[in-house]
Amino acid sequence: MTEIRLFARVRRGVTWGCLAAVVAVLVPVLPGRAEARVPEPTPLDLVVAVDESGSLAVKDVRAEIEAAATIVQAGLNPRTRVTVLGFGSANGTSGRAVTQYCRPTVVATAEQLQYLSNCVKGLHPRTEAEGDDTDHGAALSEALRVLRSGSPSNALKRIFLLTDGQTDISGSSSSGSGDRDAEAQRLLRQRLATARSEGVGIWPVGFGSEVDQAGLNRFAEGGAQRGCDGRAESLPRARRVRDSREVARSLVAAYAAASCLRISPPSEGDLRPAGTLELPLAVPGIASEATLTVAKGDPRVWVEFIDPNGRTAPSNGSQGRSAFTRSGAGGTIETLRVVAPLNGTWRIRLTAPGGVARQSVGAVAMYQGVIRSALVVERPQIRTGEQVTARLSLVTRGGYVQDPKELRGLSFTVTATGQALGVGRAVPMRDDGQAPDDTPGDGSYAGVFTAPGAPGKVTLTGSVAGDGLRPDGNPTATINVVARPPDVQGEVRFPGGTTVHPGGAVHGTIQFHNSTPRTIRARLLLRAPPQAQATLAQGTPLTVRPGGSSYPFEVRFGGGAALGRASATLQLADESDPAKVYLVKQRTISVEKPPGLLERHLWQILGGIALIALVLAAPWSKRHARRVRADVRSLRVALVHNGEQAGRELRPGRGKWSDEFPFIIRDIESNPLLDEPRGDKQALVARHTADGRVKVCRPDGTEFQVGFGAESEPVADGVRLVFRSVPSRYAPSGLIRLFTRGRPPKSPPIRDPKSSSPDSFKTIPSDSSDDWL
Repeated sequence: MTEIRLFARVRRGVTWGCLAAVVAVLVPVLPGRAEARVPEPTPLDLVVAVDESGSLAVKDVRAEIEAAATIVQAGLNPRTRVTVLGFGSANGTSGRAVTQYCRPTVVATAEQLQYLSNCVKGLHPRTEAEGDDTDHGAALSEALRVLRSGSPSNALKRIFLLTDGQTDISGSSSSGSGDRDAEAQRLLRQRLATARSEGVGIWPVGFGSEVDQAGLNRFAEGGAQRGCDGRAESLPRARRVRDSREVARSLVAAYAAASCLRISPPSEGDLRPAGTLELPLAVPGIASEATLTVAKGDPRVWVEFIDPNGRTAPSNGSQGRSAFTRSGAGGTIETLRVVAPLNGTWRIRLTAPGGVARQSVGAVAMYQGVIRSALVVERPQIRTGEQVTARLSLVTRGGYVQDPKELRGLSFTVTATGQALGVGRAVPMRDDGQAPDDTPGDGSYAGVFTAPGAPGKVTLTGSVAGDGLRPDGNPTATINVVARPPDVQGEVRFPGGTTVHPGGAVHGTIQFHNSTPRTIRARLLLRAPPQAQATLAQGTPLTVRPGGSSYPFEVRFGGGAALGRASATLQLADESDPAKVYLVKQRTISVEKPPGLLERHLWQILGGIALIALVLAAPWSKRHARRVRADVRSLRVALVHNGEQAGRELRPGRGKWSDEFPFIIRDIESNPLLDEPRGDKQALVARHTADGRVKVCRPDGTEFQVGFGAESEPVADGVRLVFRSVPSRYAPSGLIRLFTRGRPPKSPPIRDPKSSSPDSFKTIPSDSSDDWL
């Protein structure tokens, strides 16, 4: 059992009465006149029967009063009539088991609504002298009596029964001296049978530990089983809650089901002193009328109702196609009723002045929608046994289905009837984007119908149903099933897709085959929501010659076209006889917001940024490349004495970048070895050259150059130098190499002077300390 929870939580100190009152004044006054007329919501003739037996505590009665006040003012139709009864038993001094606290009242004016709000306060726990047992039969008798006269035309008759216990009239002398409870049960069964025969539905709400679920079910099942629509969810059902604090929200759920209303997900929050808070409320496109109610906690809190376009709704009068009526400005509950509301997210803005304590606030929307649907068959004439696609689409007041969530809980059905079919045949429908459906979740369902084997007329009937929706008729389409192929057949295609921006166009083609010897003149017609501002660019008649042919067309959308998914229907009809339709195609067109400047030119902007970065980085990159080429930390030098390597390689001293590699040769006359200069001014200095060689400067200022891997000219008798380069982590990156003219050549191996072959080389081993690179 799913109950509608008006709010998720209530801060300590906030009474349930305030919580229940959030929906208690859903329709405070008559609506103003809207530009667009919409069918009226379902009228009710409602009797609320409230248990006043002595087992009720004061808090229980307060909860019942608030629950009663909730629904007596919740009707969206101003022709709804409401009566409130309190009942106990007839064993008191008055001898009356039932008291009428609110006379039958049509909720047509603010004064009448205020009367209902005040009269329910007379409900109270009965004393023993007043008759404090529980006589459900007497309550039903009085409710049925009220409903027999003065009921509004076409109103649904409902009894809402609030109780905490089973029937108990053991102390009532009016039931005789026998088994009084057994007699009460017999009379109760009679009243239930009467309710059923008179078309009165009973919706019991039980609370407390003494409630018998089976007994509640007998109330719901005993009355009339007539719902506000054909769904099982609209039939009477018993509800049981844990305690009286949940009575109001359970009763609201029952009222919504009984009257085919929907309640939006509630919104709540904490409003701080001198603070502002916005509560969002969703009003879907299927809502024809809606009431936005806010429980603000303190009368001094200021409330604004802001529509999905960001405009503050007026308190009364019209704005655009909508009409507004506001009430409750001086109390803790404020309500705005909107006829033909804008669909989307409304925002309730609450502002607390200084000195107002922190408030737990909440808002809820109740609405009822008028559902219209359209049914099209893509080829009105088909051959026996042939298949054809049928499309059943939801037509909202705004023309668009903005959010696929609006389709939840809706059922789309198509039934085919005809002499050749016998009993009706269901046509399976889908809206999941799988063939034959085009777009998932757009409110347009598609199915395939297979023609019977015998010629004749077949009628397809569509139906869309859902909670809080009233169908405005069921659309039909006729298929002419013939024995031979139709004279003219065609197909509509959109090769470029069906997405468009305001001011743009969708392009399509029509493929024809005219099997007759004569030329046919036809006209292409378009049906689309007014908000789409859609027009056919091709307005002249089409000439369909014998054989196959193809015709392009385009559907243009105005610059002010509303964003969303619009259902467009194209129809190809005979020029001289418009009733003769050759082809119908329905397709959902997605009208999307044009891309912004950044989105349109993103790649150009990114390319420009990259180019600017390269230009700005070029000087730095060139300088860095020069430093890398000059860096001597990758150099290694070895000494060759009389054709053999003497000692180990020498590397530059560890440290920062440098373009000079100083070294000395010790004991050059006897046992020459390379070493670091350690302040010796007679050092040789090695540097990189621009052409990838090494230049060595002697202490006396002379210099020589040598290639990597080759022996240098003698630096002393029988002493030569060999340089090599090792890989370095300081090598330029790919970006930097764009600004360099070459790479330092790899070091070839040193030639072995003992080999007789000029191509014989040996590799000088690297020092293990090279790993630091």
